[in-house]
Amino acid sequence: MTLRLGLWLEGIQEIKNEATSREIAFHTIKGMSHNLKSRDTETGWCYKNGGKAPYGYKTVHLTRGQDQKGKPIIKTIWELDSETYPIVHKIIVDMFTKQQLSYRQIRDELNSKGIASPRGEYWAISTILEMLKENRLEQYTGTAIWNREDKQTNGRKYKPRNEWVIVENALPAIITQDQLEAALERKKLNKYNAPDGATRNSSYLLTGKNFEGNPMFTCGHCGGNIIGYGNSSHNWKKYICG
Repeated sequence: MTLRLGLWLEGIQEIKNEATSREIAFHTIKGMSHNLKSRDTETGWCYKNGGKAPYGYKTVHLTRGQDQKGKPIIKTIWELDSETYPIVHKIIVDMFTKQQLSYRQIRDELNSKGIASPRGEYWAISTILEMLKENRLEQYTGTAIWNREDKQTNGRKYKPRNEWVIVENALPAIITQDQLEAALERKKLNKYNAPDGATRNSSYLLTGKNFEGNPMFTCGHCGGNIIGYGNSSHNWKKYICG
């Protein structure tokens, strides 16, 4: 009887702890959403909930009064980085949209001109891909986007868009809305106009070619193409350098 009672009380405590955790999470998200929608009275820009400013912006900390204990209240906004925001504009508007350069061509041109990447090193295609993601492009129009990541659901990285907190004109814009739409149209061309020889229906992960005609998956040691083969009777696949 005592054992059953102990298990029963333990179960109640677990339910209570879960409810408390959910309540804290709810109020935390509510407070952070309110913070993101609050505008600074001097600059007019919305406050941030932390995180590193994307390439083209810089983080600015502002002192806005004192709390009940007399400690300064520090708020954070993103402002344009005078050295890097013109580079972002050039990549999106000129190189990607107007000139229709590939990711590789953009990378090579930036590196040939000695323009430092966000990490202060050479540019990589992955860096340019990150800059040209749809939500990042939207952010460059001055739109704040928060609460995208889903840390509760297994197998799901991002929440549905209707659960995101989105605030327009929340930070200085680097591109206009028209320039955003033009860049998104260009991305559609990349998506649907794969070059001849691209393997669309391969059963092997990361095989075939990307939209630039380059191998999708290469060996990091020798640079050779990765070739997949398998045995249908045993239902296995293996990848080797070609």
